Amino acid sequence: MVGREFRLHNGEKGAALTVKVNKNSKADKILKILKDGTVLVSIKNDSTDLNIALVNFLSRQLDIPKMKFDIIAGDEGGDKILSILDIEPKKLQNLIISKIP
Repeated sequence: MVGREFRLHNGEKGAALTVKVNKNSKADKILKILKDGTVLVSIKNDSTDLNIALVNFLSRQLDIPKMKFDIIAGDEGGDKILSILDIEPKKLQNLIISKIP
């Protein structure tokens, strides 16, 4: 493959999170974990971008820096897959469970 540039990246450690967002809700809240493991979240999303509002909320709730989050699927809709760097999946799961009312 002449002329093709290959770029490698760090295989950083982290966790993947599937999220279903109820937008335009009355409050920002982690509601529950669905049977398939998806985290149901409500976001007020009054005037800001939904993705920004979601990352800001999860960052505050889980005490994880915003720069550790990346939305890797679902940029336009309410169903999203997020990558969160530098956290073990089990620790992330425990953090989320601790925030469910």
